Amino acid sequence: MKKQINTIPFDPASIPTFKDIITLLTQRSTPAVRKRIFNRYFAKQAHKKFRYKTATGKHAYIYVMEGAVYTETEFHIAGKLARAGYHVLFPNKGDLGKGRKNDVYLYDAKTYIQQQVELKSLFGHTADAVKSQIISGSGQAGIIAYDIQSKIKPNWLIQGLRNGWSSDLKTVMISWKGQWYQLDKKTIFSDNIRNVLR
Repeated sequence: MKKQINTIPFDPASIPTFKDIITLLTQRSTPAVRKRIFNRYFAKQAHKKFRYKTATGKHAYIYVMEGAVYTETEFHIAGKLARAGYHVLFPNKGDLGKGRKNDVYLYDAKTYIQQQVELKSLFGHTADAVKSQIISGSGQAGIIAYDIQSKIKPNWLIQGLRNGWSSDLKTVMISWKGQWYQLDKKTIFSDNIRNVLR
C-alpha cells in the first residue's frame, strides 16, 4: 500500500528566507498543501502583488519581492504567463546566492508546482537570434519562457531552437500567436513541431 504524502511540517515563523520556501515547495505534497504553504509564506513577506484574469475567468498573480530587479520586458512576459494561469514570482536576487540566476519562479495556479524559469523575448527574425537567446537562457535556468514578438517564420524559429538546444535545457515555453506552448527536446526535434508552430 502506497503511503500518501499530504502534509509537510510547516510553521511560517520558522521560515526566515526565500530559499526555505523554494525548498519546501519542491517536496512531494498535495496541491492543497503547496497552496497553503505558498499563501501563508507570502502573507508574511514584503512584496507587491498584481492580479490578472485568466482565460477561465479565475485570477493569477505576479508577486514582486522587496528588492527584486526586473525589466519592463520581463514584467510584460510575466503578465502573459499570469493570464495563462501561472503565478509568477520575481525574487530578490540577493536571496538566490552567487552565479547566474533565473528571472522568475512559476507556480501553476491549480497545482502550485514550482518551476525555475528564465524570461526571453524575441524581436529579431533570424534563426541565429533565436539560437543565441536559447544558449544564453539555458545557462540560467532549465526552463525558458520565450515570448515571440517578431513575425519570424516558423522554420527559422524551429531551426534556432534546435541549434541553440543544450543538455542544460529541459523545456521551452513559447508564446506564439497568442498561445503558450510547452516544448521539450523530443517535440522540438520531431517532424510534428512544424504542425505545432504553424
